[in-house]
Amino acid sequence: MGIVVFLLVILIVCCCWFAGEGIRLDQERAAKQKAKQKIDTKESQQRRTVIDDGQSVNLDVRTEYIERQQRQQRQQIVSRPATEQRAEPEEKEQQFVEARERRSSTPLSLNTGIKELDGPGMFHRLTSQGPNASAVYLLYSRQHHAYKVGYCKPTGIAGRIQQVRQEVPDIILDGTAVFTSSQNAFDAEQKILEKYKSYKYSGINGRWSGSTEWITKRPTGKPYFTKPSAVESKYEQDLQAETERPIEADIYTVYLMKSVSKGMHKVSWCKTENIPTKVRTAQRSFASDVKVVSRFPIQTLPKARAIAKKLNEDAGTFRKEGRKETYEWTNDESYLNQFKSWSPEGKQIS
Repeated sequence: MGIVVFLLVILIVCCCWFAGEGIRLDQERAAKQKAKQKIDTKESQQRRTVIDDGQSVNLDVRTEYIERQQRQQRQQIVSRPATEQRAEPEEKEQQFVEARERRSSTPLSLNTGIKELDGPGMFHRLTSQGPNASAVYLLYSRQHHAYKVGYCKPTGIAGRIQQVRQEVPDIILDGTAVFTSSQNAFDAEQKILEKYKSYKYSGINGRWSGSTEWITKRPTGKPYFTKPSAVESKYEQDLQAETERPIEADIYTVYLMKSVSKGMHKVSWCKTENIPTKVRTAQRSFASDVKVVSRFPIQTLPKARAIAKKLNEDAGTFRKEGRKETYEWTNDESYLNQFKSWSPEGKQIS
């Protein structure tokens, strides 16, 4: 009995010892885990601080760079001349017009070296009927007092004259009639030769002279042979003739100013809304009684400038120094007819 009790006591003591040892080990593991968590948390906070500091540094660098760029841009804008900060639309269009005028400054001419053919009127006459046009030409020889009739492409007349001059050196172009097709030109030539066959001239022979095409009487009636001098005269008249001006949008204007006290006037152009300013400027600088007596509306700047420039060039009042153009006051009345049908308000007078 005593032995049994002793063994039970030993068993209870062992159980208590093992239980206590297990509790101690659990406490040690818990303490180690807690310490490890503290270390991990601290390292994480340190890394976050480093990252945040890096972002802060980068942000500061970017902000400083942007501010520096903005300061430089503001300095460039301030230091740039006012004329470069904002180019006026009128100035840009004027530059375009001047460039276009330089490109188109060559006068109209066939450039054949033959006086009768090289005027602008003959250029227009011989090139305005389209690509299939043909012309009947009339040549004249004073030495033979005879006329040669022929037909060819309008631009081929110079070549025919040069060929015939090898045998008849004194011939000149005495007239032309232009048709829209070579068939019409051929029919007209044959009609003339048939009509004047009794006036046939046989005193000219040669390879290029066209000996069967000479007559001693200048043809009259249809087709009408217009002399080159008459063509050029008509062309000039058409250029200078007063034409009815279409009414355009009143954005720009060509205006006629007048000073009664000085008996002078001036033509210029501007945006329509700037007319009062132009009048005040002229009243201060020229005469106190200056006023706009007539003007007509123009839709575009290039056209307004071109018209004013042409009127002043014809009157001898256009001056240009570098890029600056000036229109002067004058008592020349050459351009007054251009304004007689227009009121100071830009309305057409019936």
